[in-house]
Amino acid sequence: MELREGVAESMAPERLGHSLTKRAAVNALAAAIRNAGTSCEAAPHDVGVRISARTMHQPDALVYGGPRLPSDTRGLPAPVIVVEAPPPSTAVYDQRAKPATDLSRPGLRHDYIL
Repeated sequence: MELREGVAESMAPERLGHSLTKRAAVNALAAAIRNAGTSCEAAPHDVGVRISARTMHQPDALVYGGPRLPSDTRGLPAPVIVVEAPPPSTAVYDQRAKPATDLSRPGLRHDYIL
């Protein structure tokens, strides 16, 4: 579920292909982090990115740095990488609206659409 301008937007169940693509993205990010020896963490789509008080996106994968966050954290304030693998049903929104708001975040270095 995402929060768009204060309105909770539910999401339909995913197709297997989309789920496998998202898992592969998180696994690739985690492997790159391990290989680089950084203190970053890769997280799956279940963690949101707080855009504003009324908007929170759930990218398909993301990377954040800094100290390890508590396990009950729901919205990351400052990811450094955001990945979207949009299904056809949300492709227009994911490719146009989300990157525009995500890239306005301080510290965000990369925003990928698969």
